[in-house]
Amino acid sequence: MTRAFSSKAQRQKWTEMVDEGRVTQAQFDQREQLTGDTPLPERAKPRVRTVGPSRSADASKINDQRY
Repeated sequence: MTRAFSSKAQRQKWTEMVDEGRVTQAQFDQREQLTGDTPLPERAKPRVRTVGPSRSADASKINDQRY
């Protein structure tokens, strides 16, 4: 499965990998086509993970039930 570029930095990295021979020009062109004319940020922002309930609270409930 091929995904579009998410940033200008990622596109630049792929260009370097094509020059080094780590990926083919066809793979790069396919990603470039998927990206199209979409304006890209200079750098992609990391995804924010949501944090679930505290595990320590669950552990204290288990300890309370033992005694």
